[in-house]
Amino acid sequence: MNTQQQSKQNGRLRVLIADDILETRRSMRLMMTQVPDTVVVAIAHDGRQAITLTDKEKPDIAFVDVNMPELDGLQAIEQMLAHHPNMACFVVSAERDKATRQRAIDAGARGFLLKPITIDQLTQTVNDVRDELMERRRQSQTAQGQRYQRLEQQANEYIKARRVDDQAVAVLEELARSPACNRRYLRTLAVLYVFRSEWRKLKFLAALLEKRQQ
Repeated sequence: MNTQQQSKQNGRLRVLIADDILETRRSMRLMMTQVPDTVVVAIAHDGRQAITLTDKEKPDIAFVDVNMPELDGLQAIEQMLAHHPNMACFVVSAERDKATRQRAIDAGARGFLLKPITIDQLTQTVNDVRDELMERRRQSQTAQGQRYQRLEQQANEYIKARRVDDQAVAVLEELARSPACNRRYLRTLAVLYVFRSEWRKLKFLAALLEKRQQ
C-alpha cells in the first residue's frame, strides 16, 4: 500500500505547502504537525515545483504563496486546479491589496490567509475543508445508493420478463460489481452467460464469486 492509499485510509488530509522562503516552509510544516489528522506530503519552493508535486502526490489541500520564482502562486493554482479540480487551494501571503485578493479568487483559491498565520487559522481552514469533503462523500454515497436501487428495479423487471438481451446483461453486470450484490442477480447473470455461450465471462464471474466467499 502506497502513502497516498495509507493516508486516505487513515482519514488524514494530504497537504502541500508552496513558498519560496525556507523559514516559512519550515514554520508551516511545523505548525501542520499540530493540526489533527493531516499529513504534509509535499513542500515546493516555486510554482512549477508545486504543480509537479501536485500531480505526483495529489494533495487534498494546498497552501500557496503568491510571489515565487519560476511561476507565481496564482498561476500555479490555476494550473493545479485545471488537473485537480477537487483540491482546496488557499493563498498564504503578506500582500494586503484588493487586487491580489481578487486575482486569488479568479485563480480559484478557496481563501486568502495573511502572513503571519497561526495554528488556529490552519486548524479552522483544514476543518472547513474536511467538513466539505465529508458532505460531498455523503452526497455521492446517497446518489450511488439511489442508482443501485434503480438498477435493482430494472433487473427485477428484466428477470420477470425473461429478457436475455444486451441491456439485461449490462444491468446485471453493473449490479455484480458491488460486493453487496444479491446472489439472485449473480445466478441469473450466470444463466444468461450460459444461454449466450459467453464462457469467458462465465469463468470470470465464477472466479469473482469464489473470491468473495473467501
